[in-house]
Amino acid sequence: PVGMVLFDEDGLIVRANPAVAQLVGELPGSLTAVHESLRELLGWYSGGPLAGLHPGSPPLHRHGWVEHPDGGERALRAVVRCLEAHQS
Repeated sequence: PVGMVLFDEDGLIVRANPAVAQLVGELPGSLTAVHESLRELLGWYSGGPLAGLHPGSPPLHRHGWVEHPDGGERALRAVVRCLEAHQS
């Protein structure tokens, strides 16, 4: 499955598709509450996203081992990019 997670600069999870739960388990409302391995894969740390992530920057290709709810680890890769927020 191909998972998609949309989060803001504060780590608030705005949207995630059902495939994410298959890959890493159910997500809480914020990246602050997920395992460090998932935050690392997504390029988000307690202070915010990686410095290289900003609107117009090329996507970052990341690889890592992420803890799965069944207690094991799974190798995952992510393409992380920054989108510009549009106010309505």
